[in-house]
Amino acid sequence: MTSKEEVKNILDKLKSTGIDTNYWGNCQSALRAYLAFLQYANDSSTVLPDEEVTYVEGACVEVKVNRFERDQKARAECIKHYKPVCSVCSLDFSEMYGEIGKGFIHVHHVTPISEIGVAYKVDPIRDLVPVCPNCHAMLHAKKPPYSVIELKNIIQA
Repeated sequence: MTSKEEVKNILDKLKSTGIDTNYWGNCQSALRAYLAFLQYANDSSTVLPDEEVTYVEGACVEVKVNRFERDQKARAECIKHYKPVCSVCSLDFSEMYGEIGKGFIHVHHVTPISEIGVAYKVDPIRDLVPVCPNCHAMLHAKKPPYSVIELKNIIQA
């Protein structure tokens, strides 16, 4: 017995046995308590006092994904035109991190390549914008992605 439906079925059968109705409430309470215990015992987030919590990471998992080709020259032209400054939040990594941040920036496709579906000629000024990694992740927080203007409005609100 592992579900509320099963408890209901057992109680229905109990009623048909002719057992004194004074006992039904006790049986019902016992079955519901048992079901609650099962749910508690099967809850993987439940940690009993004598249990040790462990976290395991680092296992190797093979993943197959589609990787769309990027033109590094188009990326360089985008950054040359806009400068390596986030188009959403204006973060300049060289101002924040000094020499190690110089030139660091992600480049976001205004129209996701996955939506285009075929090879196409990219315009580095019209089709690409420089964004910091955090803003880049937030642009892709929904499908279709937020526009740069939408995300600017969100962070300025």
